Formats: sequence, structure tokens, C-alpha cells
Amino acid sequence: MKGSIISLVLYLLIFSFWPFQAFCTGPEQAQEEVSRSLEREQSVQEDIEQWSQEKRSLVHEILDMKTRLEWTKFQNRKYRDYIQQEKATLADLARKEEELKSLRMELEPFLCQVVEKLEQRVKSDLPFLPKEREKRLTFLEKSLTKKGIDLHERLRRVFEALQVEADYGNTIEVNERKLNLQGEPRQAQVLRLGRLALYYRTLDGQEVGHWDRGKGHWESLPGKFNQSIKKTIEIAQQKRAAELVDLPVGQVKEREEKGKGLEQ
Repeated sequence: MKGSIISLVLYLLIFSFWPFQAFCTGPEQAQEEVSRSLEREQSVQEDIEQWSQEKRSLVHEILDMKTRLEWTKFQNRKYRDYIQQEKATLADLARKEEELKSLRMELEPFLCQVVEKLEQRVKSDLPFLPKEREKRLTFLEKSLTKKGIDLHERLRRVFEALQVEADYGNTIEVNERKLNLQGEPRQAQVLRLGRLALYYRTLDGQEVGHWDRGKGHWESLPGKFNQSIKKTIEIAQQKRAAELVDLPVGQVKEREEKGKGLEQ
């Protein structure tokens, strides 16, 4: 549109002065002047169009660069936040590492003490599952001294052993084994009531007894407890429905003596 207006203005100027130019220079020279003017006008128009394209390209490039700049600023802000978060995380990890070092210094000796106390408890406890329990204690001792086992795994193994020992208090068990009864080896059924008491009943059913904690050996019980122990064994073997039974717990002879004293 601008080019057409410029061309029209030039044409008007040329034809307005045409008679004067023709009178002064002649027809041929005037035609050459017109041709040169048109060429200059066309060249100027081409330059204007080229400049317009360059201007549009530059504007587009500037807008694109502004967009990229804003994006870069946004990314920089975001990564600054990330860096601050990572620094805080590293500081927290360093603090926890120091706490773990301190905890390790306290926990390793504590685990050794726990295992020692567990060994003492097993030795003073009722004599049941001796091989299984001794094997577990040996495994724990090796776990605390063997290289390559981390503290977490050692702690897990100790807690697992404690849990197994604690669970013995909530179970009832019957097994058959050979016992030393009054200096004579005899085959008997052994009944364990949690960690509370151990009883035996010979296979012929003629004798019953219990483990005397104070004396550290098997002691026979009066025949009146034979049926109670037999019933409890059958209940443990799921051969009889659960029912209340009367079983002696503790020092039976001391209880009997105290009972006699009260009667007198």
C-alpha cells in the first residue's frame, strides 16, 4: 500500500513537470530520467520491504530471547531452591550420621550385655529345648563378633531371639524323651506349661513329677496329680477338650509342709 502511494506521487511529479523537462531536454532524455526514477523507486521499495522483513525477524528474535531469558531466570530460581534443599538434606544426613556413630558406640556393648543376660536366663530357666536354645545362643554370639554384619542386622537377630524366648511363655508343649529319675534313665512324656513349669509322666503311667527349680533336678509328685497331668497332656495333644485342671506349681513339698503346719 505504501509502495503504491509513493509510485503515484512520483508519477504525478514527473507528469507535472513533463512539459518543462520535455521543453528543456527533449523527449528521449526525459524518458531516460523517468526510467531512472522508476528504477530508483523500485530499488527503494525493495529496500523498504527487506528492512521490514529484517525488522519483523529482529522483533521475533527479541521476543524469543526475552522468553528464553524469563525461562532461564525461572530455572535459576528453581535450582537455587533445589540447592538449598539439598544442602539442608546433606546437613541433616551429617547430623544423623553423627547420631548413628554415637548410637553404635552405645548399642554394640548393650547388645553384648543382652545376649549375656539371655544366656544366664536360659541356664537358670526350665530345661526345655536345650539343643535348639543353645544353638540360637551360639548363633547370636557369632553374629556379634563376625565381621561384615552391620549393626541393623545384629539388632534384628538379637530382637528375634528375644521374641522367640518370650513366645515360649505363651505356649504349651509335649514331647517324649529320656530323663534321669532318681539316678535311673527312664523314658517319659514331658509337659511344658509356658515358662511356668515342667512335668513328666512315665510311659507306663505309674509315676509323675516336675522339675524342681531350687534343686535343679526332677522330683516326683504324689500320685494324686497323675490324672491332672495326664489330662493336661491330652489337652496339649488335642486329644481332649480344654478344661480346668489342678496342677502343682513351685515347691510342692514346701507347700505341703506349710499346709500341715496350718492344720496343726
